[in-house]
Amino acid sequence: MSAFVSSKAEFDGLLERLAALSADHFGVSADDVHWGHVGTVTDAVLLLRQALAQLEPGQPSASSK
Repeated sequence: MSAFVSSKAEFDGLLERLAALSADHFGVSADDVHWGHVGTVTDAVLLLRQALAQLEPGQPSASSK
């Protein structure tokens, strides 16, 4: 049980960091965005979909969206 609580606390901390990064547009100003940034965010979206699919069994697969 303590391992679960510890892992969940780390999970919640990572979510907070992701939210803060997103709110700051990942540290990139609108004038500086290039296709590399698009690829990086797209890769992250795919990983987040995979994580969500793992935590939500029975939902549509990560690759179907």
